[in-house]
Amino acid sequence: MVKEQKRGRRRKGLIFIPFLTLLLSVLYYMYSFKWGGGVSTFVPAVLIWPFVVLIGFTIYITKFFKRNFLLDAGALLAFYTMLVTALTPSSSMFSLLSSLIYVLLWASLLFVFFHYTFHQEIPRGFTKSLWLGIPLTVFFFVEQVNFNATEINIKTLNPIFYLLFFVPFIFLEKRKLPRYIGLGLVFFCILLSNKRTALFAFLLVILYVVFTSFKSTKKTVNNIVKMFCGITFGVLALLLLYSYTMSQYTNIDWLDRILAISETGGGGRTVRWSQFFIDMNKANVLQMFFGHGNVALYYHNDLMQIIYNYGIIGGCIYTAFCVSLLVLARKMNKSNYRYRIAYIASLIIFFCSSSVEQVIVVHTWFLQMAVFWGIVIGDYYREINEKKEEKAWQVLNP
Repeated sequence: MVKEQKRGRRRKGLIFIPFLTLLLSVLYYMYSFKWGGGVSTFVPAVLIWPFVVLIGFTIYITKFFKRNFLLDAGALLAFYTMLVTALTPSSSMFSLLSSLIYVLLWASLLFVFFHYTFHQEIPRGFTKSLWLGIPLTVFFFVEQVNFNATEINIKTLNPIFYLLFFVPFIFLEKRKLPRYIGLGLVFFCILLSNKRTALFAFLLVILYVVFTSFKSTKKTVNNIVKMFCGITFGVLALLLLYSYTMSQYTNIDWLDRILAISETGGGGRTVRWSQFFIDMNKANVLQMFFGHGNVALYYHNDLMQIIYNYGIIGGCIYTAFCVSLLVLARKMNKSNYRYRIAYIASLIIFFCSSSVEQVIVVHTWFLQMAVFWGIVIGDYYREINEKKEEKAWQVLNP
């Protein structure tokens, strides 16, 4: 018992190393964005991530290989993209090694955090760290808005996706007030970012949460009135926040941005999607099945990018991984899992973003989502196992 407690404390201490490293990486990126810095240039992370990759895949091979389809699909996707990346010509050995580490890193983080919460409950320290990290991230993001608004003609700020990917973590918080404050801060930054994808994904999450809350609430007159008043107050608060933000900080007209979608072809995305089919039509048989390698063409769609870079084989593995995520969401919803709303919110954000942006291809963007999935999915399977053990005990001890 004493040894198990010591092992648990050791795990708890070690798991915060990659978690805090990722948090600091995001803060560093937000701070250095205006100078061209990136998550991959954060020196402490560059030193720590190779060990995380080694530990993550060791855990997967020794503990979970062929035991969980979602983890198997994630490992296969990471390994296959790593293999193709290794065969792609690179400018230097350092650049190649860095690419290989980041290709494997998201899956490694998924395995590490899955393994941790598969054995013990989600530590409160995760959410406590976030309540320090999110306000700092918001502060640095607003600094970027001020810098871009004064130095150049502000258009869109892609770093908003780092904040958007914090939203699922916010839903792990059980207390309502901190959760509302966190969501309000993210929404405030989304308005400043001028990114339509981020706005649509966030609003879809809110609509899903409202619908789920209404569905689970007893349909009494009193409850319906309370919910109606709450929604009305929330909408008015968002409109006031929108009006204040737009007048004080930017000259962005969101209505014009939304109406311009059809005129600009989704910001040029329809042109890029058409170009994907033209480029694939030029591919030979090997390129069709195995891809063109880890190249810098951008199609603003994860599936298209993966098929071009890693071929039909890579596209099939990616699709299998996505399907396994959706199947798990159905299971969580059916079993009334406590963090199902947080998990489904992560899927809404992921699929919205990956359909018109690039998420899994831009590996540093995807790290937060991989950590979140590892935390929640591991916790889900631990809870399932505990329920099975409890039922078995009841059968043996009626």
